Amino acid sequence: MKTVLLALLYLTSTAFAELPQQPLTNTKSAEEAAKPDARGTEHVPLVIKVLPPLDEDEKAATEQQEHEDKSKSDWWLVKLTGILAAIGLMQLIAFAIQAHRLRQTVEEMKIATKATLKTAQNMEAADRAYIKISHAEPGLKLTTSTADLLYGGDKDRTYEVHIEVRNIGKTPARMTDLVFTEISNTGNMSLPVNPPYNSSTGREEVRTILYGTDVIYPDHSLTISPTNITEINAGTRHFYLLIYADYIDQFEVRHRAGYARRYDPHTTVNNLFVVTQKDYNYDRPRKPGEGNDWDEANA
Repeated sequence: MKTVLLALLYLTSTAFAELPQQPLTNTKSAEEAAKPDARGTEHVPLVIKVLPPLDEDEKAATEQQEHEDKSKSDWWLVKLTGILAAIGLMQLIAFAIQAHRLRQTVEEMKIATKATLKTAQNMEAADRAYIKISHAEPGLKLTTSTADLLYGGDKDRTYEVHIEVRNIGKTPARMTDLVFTEISNTGNMSLPVNPPYNSSTGREEVRTILYGTDVIYPDHSLTISPTNITEINAGTRHFYLLIYADYIDQFEVRHRAGYARRYDPHTTVNNLFVVTQKDYNYDRPRKPGEGNDWDEANA
């Protein structure tokens, strides 16, 4: 019996060994291919999982919180802008006040400077030297002898005048020049706008220091032709004597004092009358280069 079973097992194994071998994968693929696609059917439906929407209240609360946060942020921005604007306005006001005070200070300084300068000028004007030119009476004095008057014919008439140059200031004056000029013109002619000084006609070399109240008496001689004397006596011609004195005061300011007189032969007490035309009698500072003492060292 045992032998029979062994023989059957052998035959069975031999038979299976002779069968053709097919891979298991192909069998499984074939089975799967044979099966219909069950997706989307009643048994295997297609499912799209949709996330549940947010809760409306929560959404509204979130939006409300965001709005409040934004509102707070905007409000702080507005407040910050307002604070910055207020600071800027206060700075502008402060700058305006400072500028106004600065202008006031500058104006006050200008006023103080002008006042100081005026005070200094007044002090200088009060303390400086003043040269005054005048003449002794009777003024122009005839020096031609009687014989020459009677028998001189066409000889020129000679005259003399005693001049007084006085310092009427409080401080010394250093005189550097004294110039005489004589003018004779017809009665209908006016004097020039500016005095026509001519230093070549008469210059006195006067270089001296005049202290307060000091005076010098330079004499000046001149001649007038008989024809001119006749016209002067008739009033158809005028004769003028012009003088100027250059001097330097203690403040090293150069001045010029002017003197101008018209001769009237019919007056016996004082025959030299003041010329009233502007710029003929004066005391003024000299212009740069006016005079012959600009190259001198300060005293």
